[in-house]
Amino acid sequence: MAAPRAWAALVALALAVAVTRPAWAIDYPVHLPLPDWDVAVGLTGGVAFDEVGGVSHTGALASVDLGLLDGVLGLHLGLRTHREGESWRVGGLVELTAWYVVLLGVGCRFGHMVESGGPDVADDEVGLTVLVGIPFPLARLDEGRAGSLVLMPFARPGLRFDGGQVEGFHEVGLSLRWTSFGW
Repeated sequence: MAAPRAWAALVALALAVAVTRPAWAIDYPVHLPLPDWDVAVGLTGGVAFDEVGGVSHTGALASVDLGLLDGVLGLHLGLRTHREGESWRVGGLVELTAWYVVLLGVGCRFGHMVESGGPDVADDEVGLTVLVGIPFPLARLDEGRAGSLVLMPFARPGLRFDGGQVEGFHEVGLSLRWTSFGW
């Protein structure tokens, strides 16, 4: 009984191959200009907050940012401060990004408290971040020859490592940047 089924399957396969036509598709190339070793300089404002209940670690965030952009990849550095507990934390951020309509990145954040932030606030922090942002070009300066201004709302969920504990620490905000990339 297996032989007639095998023959029927072979005949069905031969008929399917014989009657099908090759498929044709048109794949138009995307003509989207990309940065070519361009720089970006900007200011960021927002809110930084953690997931610790009962302790107020939420506060305003401010940052000065510098980026190097090539193709879809970017390397970004930030000098930043945010309110945490009873004082301010000052530190830095290093982030590697990929951009194609949406900006996605991963990075490392570190910082130190200016003064004591309170009993539940560590003096030093080290953390990992993930960036999700949507850059909106606001203006092309001199038709792009002098760069452009870009506004980017973002969310930066992250983890930080504090004395053997791992806790969530996140940021949301808005970044305004000048870039030598003319869009």
